[in-house]
Amino acid sequence: LSSGINAEYGEKMSLLPLFALLTLATADLHVASFSGTQGPAPCARHCVGTSNVNRDYGYWHGSISSKFISVYVDISDCGFVSRPLVTCSLEAQGNFSVSRVLGGSAPVDVTEEKFHVYLLGYAKSHGWDYAGYPTIDFAKANDWAINWSAVGYTC
Repeated sequence: LSSGINAEYGEKMSLLPLFALLTLATADLHVASFSGTQGPAPCARHCVGTSNVNRDYGYWHGSISSKFISVYVDISDCGFVSRPLVTCSLEAQGNFSVSRVLGGSAPVDVTEEKFHVYLLGYAKSHGWDYAGYPTIDFAKANDWAINWSAVGYTC
C-alpha cells in the first residue's frame, strides 16, 4: 500500500512543474496605452520594487541647504530595452506627515535603467500649517521608502 501512495504522490509531483509553466504562459499583461517604444506583447513586463532610505541610503541625498531629498531608483534588473511607464508612492512607518510630502508620486528622468524622485517639502493644509522641508534624518527615523511599479518591454 505504501508504494502505491508514493507512486501516486510522485505522479502528482511531476505535474507541478508543468502546471507552473502553464500558469506563466497564460499570465495576462495587456498594455493599453504606452508613451515609450512599444514592443511585441510577449515581451511586456511588469516589474515592482522598493527603495528604502535605511537599506539603500547611498541612493538618497539631501541637505538642509538643498531643501529637498533626491532619490535615485535603479530599475536595471527589470531588463527593459526602452523607457517604461513608472508609477511610485512614498511610504513611511510611524509618522503620518509623509502624506503631506510633495513629489513622492512623481518619477522624473525615467530611462530603461533608472528614475529619480524629488521630495520637495510639505504641503500646507487645513489644520496643519507646517511647511518645512524633509530631511534625511527624519526620513531614516520614519523608515521612508519609494515603492514603485514599472511596465515596459524586454525586446
